[in-house]
Amino acid sequence: MVAEGSLAMDDFSNSLRMTAEKLYGMEEAREVFARGITLQIDAANPELPSDWLGRLQETLLPFRGGQCPVELEYRTAGDKAALKLGDEWRVRPADELLIRLRRLLSAEKVAVRY
Repeated sequence: MVAEGSLAMDDFSNSLRMTAEKLYGMEEAREVFARGITLQIDAANPELPSDWLGRLQETLLPFRGGQCPVELEYRTAGDKAALKLGDEWRVRPADELLIRLRRLLSAEKVAVRY
C-alpha cells in the first residue's frame, strides 16, 4: 500500500502523525506516480533476441492506453541514443507488463522512473 496525505508532529505523543487522504495499491500507485519506463537495449548483447523489436511491440500492445511513456536507451559498440516512443505507445505500468519486459530484456534492463 502507498499512502498519500499529510505528516505533522503530534504534540501529545511527541511523535510524527500521518493523516492519510488517499490509499493506493502498488499497481495503482505506479499508474499515478510513474513518470516513465526506461528500457536499456544493448545491440551488442548476444542474449538479446534478434527479433527483440517485434517482441517488444507484442509485449507493450496489451498495455497501451495508459499515461506512462516508454523510453529506450539504445546502445551499440560505440554509440548511445535515447528514443522516446510516441504517445500511442504510452502504457499502463502493470505488474504483468514489468514481468514480461524483464523476461524479454532481463531485470536490470527495465526501470520504472518516479
